[in-house]
Amino acid sequence: MNEDNSYLIMENSLLSNLKPVQPNPDFIQNLGKRLFGSNNISIEGRNNGLAFVLISLGLFLGALLVWLFRKHG
Repeated sequence: MNEDNSYLIMENSLLSNLKPVQPNPDFIQNLGKRLFGSNNISIEGRNNGLAFVLISLGLFLGALLVWLFRKHG
């Protein structure tokens, strides 16, 4: 019973200290227009240059290692 009482005290304290905020309706309306408007939606193109360089470097190093092991092995 004491535990239930402490939960009620904690809940009442939270309710009295946490006041709900009413957002500005103009802000909400403007935000909705910006989020759902089709003029602001853009998809960035992929940059494949870095991936190409990394794959090329990996292939070159792999071929170099194979060549070195065959030469010394």
